[in-house]
Amino acid sequence: MPCHRILRDSIEEGDFTLVVAVDSLSDELRRTIEYLNRHPKTATTICAAEVGYFAGEDHEVVAPRMVGPQQTEKGPGGTGAKWDETSYFAAAAGRCSAQAMDIMRRLYEFTKRESDNCKWGRGKDGSFTFRLERAGITGSIFSCFTSGDISLNFGYMDGKVAQDAVDRFADAVGQLEGFTDVRTRLQTKRWVHYKVDEVFAVPGNLETFERAAVAVRDSLGG
Repeated sequence: MPCHRILRDSIEEGDFTLVVAVDSLSDELRRTIEYLNRHPKTATTICAAEVGYFAGEDHEVVAPRMVGPQQTEKGPGGTGAKWDETSYFAAAAGRCSAQAMDIMRRLYEFTKRESDNCKWGRGKDGSFTFRLERAGITGSIFSCFTSGDISLNFGYMDGKVAQDAVDRFADAVGQLEGFTDVRTRLQTKRWVHYKVDEVFAVPGNLETFERAAVAVRDSLGG
């Protein structure tokens, strides 16, 4: 795969590490970075590099100090590698109810079957994403995390999927019990999270959601 495409996909999915370099790390910045890494919305990891400088008569020393998530929290096995089916469901089993696990498995099978690319994340929370890769367009519709959250990725559809198709998706989802506040939440954020065992526990919700996702995919053509 060309390097520019890897870079583009990483930026679109938030699958990268952002390093903030400073001369001196304040307590406020440290707490902010720790908070953002505890509450991830994408696979992005945020770190700070405090670059200390010491000079003596005969030498100069640059001593960087990194602040961010512990490596053991990042990716399966603490390696930062991509998650896969085995590591994802093993991690989810320790955090989610049996009902949530069943729903996540169904969403995964749907994503494998209907998406252009079922993409695995690299974040400390495992994720798979329903990717759109057709007609020269790349984006995504939703991601499902080992925490039992589903993210509706309107931010990854904006400017790529026709607005009327995005609106139809929001309207279809917003009619489902558990999702009725989606339009209100979209006024302030373009990535909206829900718990799968709350929004898909209602009979028929998952099937209606899947049909709405397929309609977005098909709006891009073959």
